[in-house]
Amino acid sequence: HHHDIRDLLAFSLTEQKRYEEALTVCRETVGGTPMTREMEGRSCWVLLKSGKPVEAIEAMEQLLKREPDYIWIISLLANCYR
Repeated sequence: HHHDIRDLLAFSLTEQKRYEEALTVCRETVGGTPMTREMEGRSCWVLLKSGKPVEAIEAMEQLLKREPDYIWIISLLANCYR
């Protein structure tokens, strides 16, 4: 799966603190298709890891409005409020 490779790349870039590059990878559209929920979720995680919790929380809340059953994001958001 193409998004799996991009997800690994975004994860790796984030671990290297190359946050802007990681976000770019997450937000790239492939062949004009919209961002997958997995890549949108990864971009939320990158924002969180990059020290932008307000932006991350807003992005997660927007994602959950469209994908209310997305367990990973529900969990990620819940951790923000602990």
